Amino acid sequence: MRYPVGKSHLHEGGDDLSQQVFFPAWPGDPHCDLQEEKLHSEKLDERLGLRAHHGIETQLTCEETQTGNSEQPQQWRGLALQSLLTPYTELRRMILDLDERFQPGHLVELGSGYSRLAHVLHACSPIWTYCGYEVVPERHAEAVRWRDARGLPASRYELRCEDLRGLPLPAADVYFMYDYSDRASIEATVAQLQDRARQGHSIVLVGRGGLTRSTIEKLHPWLAEVISPLHRSRYSIYQSAT
Repeated sequence: MRYPVGKSHLHEGGDDLSQQVFFPAWPGDPHCDLQEEKLHSEKLDERLGLRAHHGIETQLTCEETQTGNSEQPQQWRGLALQSLLTPYTELRRMILDLDERFQPGHLVELGSGYSRLAHVLHACSPIWTYCGYEVVPERHAEAVRWRDARGLPASRYELRCEDLRGLPLPAADVYFMYDYSDRASIEATVAQLQDRARQGHSIVLVGRGGLTRSTIEKLHPWLAEVISPLHRSRYSIYQSAT
């Protein structure tokens, strides 16, 4: 099913997240000020009941300080919440870009944090199904609580606490990856996507963050050069030729 350019599925089962009470305006400019978008997301987290701002990230930082856990860089612990997450407004623009180019299908997020993307999909493009993979148990537990509290069906918005590093990638129509781990893990993930492309699967990857985008641009011309990517200021949509 195709949708007109610039439109989304706002009236096809979306919930109150898409209403003006929550979003007086969805910024449509892909070059919006990031700090303004972060502030918007912080306020919307409160309105929608995400409890991460109550100290989950602070707790994780304290635990790692006490235990000397060496995996902090790989799991992105101890960062300010709005630095850790992609703003709602940016996710909204990303969904618009996907809807204009591809049939709705199954989207897998690698390193999903609190799975804001599931809530934006449910509100604005509910034909998509979603699975988010998050390795940090505390984030995963809050993502599940938040999803269930807002009534998002688990059958369409699956949340898994698994470390995909070293495991086969799940099948998806679109992958979303925001520097979900270290460089070696990101390179291994994109290499797995290349293996899937060689097996005849079409690959669509939304890459956000310097590590993800530079890995693709420098090492994977099959994804970055055969079909011209769509580059936005903070993410790119890559597509294989298969």
